[in-house]
Amino acid sequence: MARPIQDAIVLMGDSITSRQDVPLSLNALLSEAYRRTIDVLNRGLGAYNTRFYLPLLDQSLLRRGESPNPQEIRLVTIWFGANDSVLPEFLQHVPLDEYISNLNAILTKLTSAESEYEVAHQKGPLNIVLITPPPIYPEMMGDEDFAGQRVLENTKRYAEAVLEIGKKWQSSETAKGNWKIRTVDMFKGTLDDAGGSGEKLRPYFT
Repeated sequence: MARPIQDAIVLMGDSITSRQDVPLSLNALLSEAYRRTIDVLNRGLGAYNTRFYLPLLDQSLLRRGESPNPQEIRLVTIWFGANDSVLPEFLQHVPLDEYISNLNAILTKLTSAESEYEVAHQKGPLNIVLITPPPIYPEMMGDEDFAGQRVLENTKRYAEAVLEIGKKWQSSETAKGNWKIRTVDMFKGTLDDAGGSGEKLRPYFT
């Protein structure tokens, strides 16, 4: 096992995070930006939603006292919702209220004084970035059955929930601990960059 001589960035999410075979992935961009200075640890899990991921935090985070020389985590990105927001008749669906609860639970594990994880008790500051699910373009999502799992307006509801969670946590970040949280609106940002939805999103799915 390598000695953790560098601080770390931890990427949590689904296949959008885990995949490294696509150009300009989050993992690739951060690895290039922080090369030789910070370890980028990709803990994305393909096909996962917040319900599946929450019980597996032990695979991403070190428990308190588990190591005499824990690696400090400088940044955690949390990027879920593409799978949670599939329509209710599909396996990966997570109801919106549960999705919100699960994200809050992950944030609590990262920041609470009662957390069992080392990251919540480290000396250095922790930065957290919540990322909304991106917009979808069903016509470019493979076979008909797979494409029918997602609807743009439903994904938007989950994106809006992420923004609200971020506002809530940001309002208390100074009083509650040595951490900061910000949000990235990937849903609106992608639509704005594309100039709209539908066929205008095609370049983002090719």
